[in-house]
Formats: sequence, structure tokens, C-alpha cells
Amino acid sequence: MYPSFSLMLGFEKEVKIKFDAAKIINSDISWISIDSRKPFRNNCFALIAQSSAEYAVQNIRGDKTHVMEYLIQETSDVLSQDLKVLYIRIFMVGYMQMQLIREKMLSFLI
Repeated sequence: MYPSFSLMLGFEKEVKIKFDAAKIINSDISWISIDSRKPFRNNCFALIAQSSAEYAVQNIRGDKTHVMEYLIQETSDVLSQDLKVLYIRIFMVGYMQMQLIREKMLSFLI
């Protein structure tokens, strides 16, 4: 599994986009989906934006605040909208799993 950053963005108002989910090419954002259409999530509008693996690898040890701000701007650029974000969470996906697999393999070999 390749690493990536997942950004959860919450908004006071719905962001008008023409898709529920989209794979993005030629960007540091690889995937955007509407997250508020899942059951029990109708209190606010939410998006998930996932970084490309390449961006995550290059910035895995970078400052999380910088990564978060950059990915919000990239998401705004991809959607051609100035996003007014009310709630933000960022997660690293895949990296911890790879570390655990690597550690298990090393302990098996020793």
C-alpha cells in the first residue's frame, strides 16, 4: 500500500460540484469525494481529498500544517472554488501499515 494524506473538510454550506467522487490526474490531489452523503452525516457538507502517493512520499516527514494548507489549496484549485473550510482533519494512510509490515519482516529474518 502506498502512503497518502487524507484530508477531511467540513463546510457550513454545500460546495457545488458536479460529481460524488472523482479521480484526479496530474495533481497532488488524486481523489475527491463527497463524504456527507453517507448515513448519519447530514448535519454538514463534507469532502474527502486524498493526496497522490508521490506527494505523500515527498512530504511524509514534512510539517503537517504546511501539508494541510497546501492540500486545501490544491483541492480549491482542482474544484476551481475558493473553499471556506469550517472543519479540517488530516490523516496519513498507508504509511503506518507499511512500517508494521517492514518491522514484522525484519523480526522474522533475525
